[in-house]
Amino acid sequence: MDTPSDPSAHAAAPGHAVAAPTAAFKRKLRPVLMLVALLFVSYTAWQLAIRWQESPNVNLNLWFLSLSLLPLVLATFLQGRAWLFVIERLAGHRVPRGKALALYFDSQLARYAGKLGLPVVRMAGASAIETTGPLVGASIALEMLSWLAVGGAVGFGLSWGAGTLERLSVLHTWGTPLAFGCSLVLLLALLLLPAQRYPKAAQRLLNGDPRLALIAPQAPVYQFLYWLSWAGHGALLARALGADVNIAIQASGLFPLATVAGFIVLVTPGGLGMREAVLALGLTPTLGASAALVLSILSRASSLLAEVLVWGAARLMLRRGPEA
Repeated sequence: MDTPSDPSAHAAAPGHAVAAPTAAFKRKLRPVLMLVALLFVSYTAWQLAIRWQESPNVNLNLWFLSLSLLPLVLATFLQGRAWLFVIERLAGHRVPRGKALALYFDSQLARYAGKLGLPVVRMAGASAIETTGPLVGASIALEMLSWLAVGGAVGFGLSWGAGTLERLSVLHTWGTPLAFGCSLVLLLALLLLPAQRYPKAAQRLLNGDPRLALIAPQAPVYQFLYWLSWAGHGALLARALGADVNIAIQASGLFPLATVAGFIVLVTPGGLGMREAVLALGLTPTLGASAALVLSILSRASSLLAEVLVWGAARLMLRRGPEA
């Protein structure tokens, strides 16, 4: 995450030297990712069109649909708690947790306005939680790395074990165990490598103990529970559309994978389109094209509703009570 620096500070010059190539690389990578996303979504639409007539009518079980919202509400809260441990490790002190969670949920909704919405909102509120913008920026980068590593491990692990990847030929290759292994290696590096082993420029951002790892162990634990909650949401939503227990279990691993894929593309707000494409493509062989498409849309609507509900609850609690 590029962070603004003080022009009068001579120490900031190396940061600009690093930031410029990074920004240029992002600009060059964005069209490639956009093309990949467009091709994948187009391929999914073509597959759905072919199989649409073969699909049975969609019957929706409102009981399972209502239940599927609960894991997402829990997941949203767990995600915020995970970030608290990241920012507190970097800051070296406990932050006002009520304000920090409210800021976190504000930024989660802001990402739907564009990819920069999340960091801009969170960094703008840094002083309210007794820290700095650059530190919050570093926490976002670390949080996302851990989030991706745990999500990749859970998504690929569940899908691999349940045999779901056999229906996604693009993922059912030698790349699956490689992606699973890379997720675990990244996670272990964040958990085990002390901050003092990182470049001096990165260490200057940190106020915590340099002998500690950059990520506190509580953060990936909460993120692991977050991704399991997403898997539970997927299983319940599949049941709401008529899937039996075995198919629901197989579907569960696709939801972490689809969410990670939507984030990696970095093109549309909140991964809009890419996440739905992965879900629809993976679930069409068992649920039918129409049910798979309805499921992907319901999942998007449910995740947005869960974030709004948690955001509202956090704001209400912050007004009524003292800091947690």
